[in-house]
Amino acid sequence: MMPTISRNPSSTEGGDPLWGRVTTVQSDVLRLCGAVAGRGHRERWDRQARREMEEGLSALRQATGCDFGFDLRAWHRFLVGSPLRAPYTYPPTWTEVRAALRDAIRSPGRAQFVEGDRARQN
Repeated sequence: MMPTISRNPSSTEGGDPLWGRVTTVQSDVLRLCGAVAGRGHRERWDRQARREMEEGLSALRQATGCDFGFDLRAWHRFLVGSPLRAPYTYPPTWTEVRAALRDAIRSPGRAQFVEGDRARQN
């Protein structure tokens, strides 16, 4: 059964203050990535990064009813196979979103940050 979507994740109305005319779901994924507008990757993994990542995660959970935690690959697999595929892969901004996602998946800094966060929670 597909989860219900509690808001309009395909909206580009107003865009995102950091990224421009991305869709809501793209904005949520970018925040979960820990990406930084204009630079693509983050130099420092700190409280601000954690807050932004948690905001993205919370928004994705709320929008989808699913929880893949900070696992970007799992979120990507879910989103491309869901009714959110069109807004997630919205063509005018998908290239940048996909690049930020790829960079975040490959980022040793993000991986260490997420693993450190998991260790602190256990």
